[in-house]
Parts: sequence; structure tokens; C-alpha cells
Amino acid sequence: MPEAEDTIASSGKPEGVYYLSEKDLKKTERHWVISCFHCGKRDGEGGIAVKKCVACLKAAYCSKECQRAAWPNHKRQCGTLGVATAFATLVQHLLNVPVLLHYLRVALVFRLSLLQDRQADKCQTATFNIFLMPFKDEDIFHLAYTKEYDVEDDKHKIPARVNVFLGPKIGEIDVVATKSRTSSSITQQRKDDTNFTRIWKRAKAEASAAGRAQNPIVLVNFAYETHDLCHAIEITENAFETAQGNVPPFALPPSMTTGKLENAHSALDVVNQLIGADVAENRFKLQANMRKYDKQVLRDLKQ
Repeated sequence: MPEAEDTIASSGKPEGVYYLSEKDLKKTERHWVISCFHCGKRDGEGGIAVKKCVACLKAAYCSKECQRAAWPNHKRQCGTLGVATAFATLVQHLLNVPVLLHYLRVALVFRLSLLQDRQADKCQTATFNIFLMPFKDEDIFHLAYTKEYDVEDDKHKIPARVNVFLGPKIGEIDVVATKSRTSSSITQQRKDDTNFTRIWKRAKAEASAAGRAQNPIVLVNFAYETHDLCHAIEITENAFETAQGNVPPFALPPSMTTGKLENAHSALDVVNQLIGADVAENRFKLQANMRKYDKQVLRDLKQ
């Protein structure tokens, strides 16, 4: 068993993890003409400015009237900036812990069958869903199996920790075909694909310059409720070694005997066990109070 490496990252971006800055996102926005989500009017048409919803920064409207008319449908998808910011902070904390990042990489090796074919020149994608799991077993029991706790009640504060599970989406983006252009027919998905391609190309260039061209770069979408956050994660050699059954580079707590990992779910089990073992100290900074969304996810998972 190797000596335990420090599982708490120092400040700064973890190696092999890439994301777009606000400057990058604004650069992409300049290539698209946004349209009103309700009437379809384009920004600048007739001198009218189409502005984004300040709560979610996704939907856009040309007037207060269109925004009000669209609200019955939009309110189910519109999140607050506070939730989006808190989610982004939790994802950053998750990736800043080396041992957690390592087992996320191992999960990706299994999820994308990279042991069989690394496909290092392909832009592959995967999704990790996140929700908050209660600290206490009694809270889990009441939320999942009884009506003592009201899922709709946000006044009842339930302390919880981050829990990661596999999302349904895996795929591949054509980095050659995906280019930005000004067109009223461009969809949000096309815009996202262009942003994703930019992250992937940058990550690939940096990994190649460092002599790691053989390492795949996976675009990982972290999803929470209606919020999404994309990072490009380089799959390092030690992740392949752990997936093949070799001793991991991190010494796990004595209470955790993982044995040989068999699939992506077992790798994520290690991630969630480590986060659970950190409840008392909260060194990972992956704790928050549950929201309605988390309570409903827990109830759905237990049914």
C-alpha cells in the first residue's frame, strides 16, 4: 500500500481539468444572435434589444410582455443565480480534492470503455448528476419512506453532503463540424457544442504539449436540477491503472476496502463514501442544506 498522499488540494486549478472563463463565453456569445424565447424576435430587430433572464441567464426576451407570457412554462426551468453559484462552488470543491478527482476519472474509464479503446483523438462526453444526501439515516428514512417530512417544505433545514451518480448521457462531439457562425437558426445545443469544442481543443493542446497526447480528454457535464457545468477532464495513467486493478495512488481509510473496482458505479461509490467519511470535519467543503430538488431526487431513488 503506498503512503497516503494529501487528499486536500491547495488553492488553484487542479492539473488536467479545464473549463471556459467568462471571457471565453462572451467571445462565443458574439457569434450568435439571440432571439426572444417567446415570440422569436431577433436581438436588434426593429431596434429592440433581446435581454437574458437575470435569474437563470439562459432564456431571453424582447419585452416584459413576452417574459410574463412565457413565465408559466419558464418558471419550471428557471433557477436563481444563488443556486447556480452555490452549485458551481461545490463542483469546484469536488474537483479540488485529488482523491475524489482520481475516482471520478476511474468512473469515466469504465463509463466510456476506455480500457478497450482510449480514443484519445475523439471528443467524448459524459454526465455526472449531483444532489445532496442527508447526513443522518433518520432523515433519509423519513424523506424516502414516510410522510413526516414534507418535500415541498424548505423551512425545515436538513444538513447534507454532495452525492454523485451517473447521468444517462454519453456521446461524442464532432470537433471538426462544430463551428460558430451567425445564424438565426442556431440552437442552444449548437452553441453549447461550440463552447465544449473550445474547451476540448485547449485541453488537448495543453496535454499534448506536456507529453501526454495519449491521454483522452472527456467533456464532463455536471448537472444539478436545471443547472449544467462543463469541464474537460484529462484521464491520467493512474486512473487506467486503478481501473485495471492496480493499487491506487491514494491510501484510503482503513474502514474502506474497495477491492477491485468493476464498473463506473463502484468507482463513484468510493467517491461518495469518502465524502460521507468527511462529514464531521468537512475538509472537502462539500456540504449544504437540502433543497426541494434534493428531497425529491432522494425519494425517487428509494422508490
